[in-house]
Amino acid sequence: MFTQVKETPDTALQIETWLKQADCQYNLGNYTRAATVYESVAEKYPNSRWEEEAVYAMGLCKIKLGRDADAIEKFENFLGKSAASALAQNIAIEAAKLYLRQNQIEKAIEKIQFIEGTKDSPFKQEASRIRV
Repeated sequence: MFTQVKETPDTALQIETWLKQADCQYNLGNYTRAATVYESVAEKYPNSRWEEEAVYAMGLCKIKLGRDADAIEKFENFLGKSAASALAQNIAIEAAKLYLRQNQIEKAIEKIQFIEGTKDSPFKQEASRIRV
């Protein structure tokens, strides 16, 4: 019936499809595959919401793969360039947790202060729990 699927140009729908496929791989526990797709999207579409979503998800994959240092590097780079992004709060709370796991208390507090200093952060309560 269908012998070949025609490749479509890079459209928003195509990019969303790649991200959803990577999400499926992540949910199946295929973190390396998911990270590869996320990384590809982030590199191919810099300075876009897709890059932001991909970097966040890629960091989560790195955590699942036990590569905390790689996740922190991705998160720090993101926060350095996109602190006003809607995902910055998500990334900051994940970075704070990683820093705590590594006993880097000062860096964790830095991320908690970033969250607490943001108006209407959905993570203020969680950040306060981490601080205690």
